[in-house]
Amino acid sequence: MPEPEQSAADRSAAGPGRAGAARPSVCLSSPSDAVRGPWRGAVEWQVEPGWATPWRLPRGAVVREPLRRAAESATGVRAEFRTDATAITLPVRVTGTPRPMIDVLADGELVHRRQLGEGLNEVATPLSGAPADVEVWLPQDGRVSVGDLTLTGAGIVDIGRPARRRWYAYGSSITHCLAAAGPSQTWPSMVARRNGWDLTCLGFNG
Repeated sequence: MPEPEQSAADRSAAGPGRAGAARPSVCLSSPSDAVRGPWRGAVEWQVEPGWATPWRLPRGAVVREPLRRAAESATGVRAEFRTDATAITLPVRVTGTPRPMIDVLADGELVHRRQLGEGLNEVATPLSGAPADVEVWLPQDGRVSVGDLTLTGAGIVDIGRPARRRWYAYGSSITHCLAAAGPSQTWPSMVARRNGWDLTCLGFNG
C-alpha cells in the first residue's frame, strides 16, 4: 500500500519499468487513512474496524433529525486518483436507503454505475489499463461506509492533485439532489467537474 507521505513521483515510479510484468493488487486507501487518502468532499470520517463513514458536518455538532440523517449521506464525496489499473474494487456498506447508486468515472466519462443493496456490497469495476484520472462517487442518499479501495494491475498509483479552487455548495434539497440519476450527475458535482473545482457539498434535504 502506498504511504500517504510519498510524493506523486514516488507513487508513479513503478509504471514504466513494469509494463510486461504481472502487477499485484494495491490497496490505495484503507478506512484508517481515509482522511489522508484519495477521498474528497467529507468534513469528517467516522472510522471503525474495517470501515470508514463520511460525514458532511462534524458529528458532534449534529444532534437533531432530519439534519443528522442528511449529514450522514455522502453526496459529493468521492475518491480521486490517477492509475493504469485494469480494475478497482471497493466494499461498500449501505444503511437505511432504497438501493442507491455509485458511479465510477475515467477521464470524465461514466464507465460504471452500480445500484447498491442494503447491507454489504462489493463494487468491482473493470478499467482499460491505460493511464486515466479515475473518480469513484459515493451515493447521494443514505448512510454508506467504505472499506479498502483496491487497484488490480496498477503500475501508476497517484493520489496527488494540483491545487484547485475549493468550492462549498450550500443549499437545501435542491443542492442535495436526491433525485439525480447518479451521484456524479448532481448539479454541484457536474459544475465542480466542469470547472475543475474541489467540491464539498453542504446541501441538506429535509
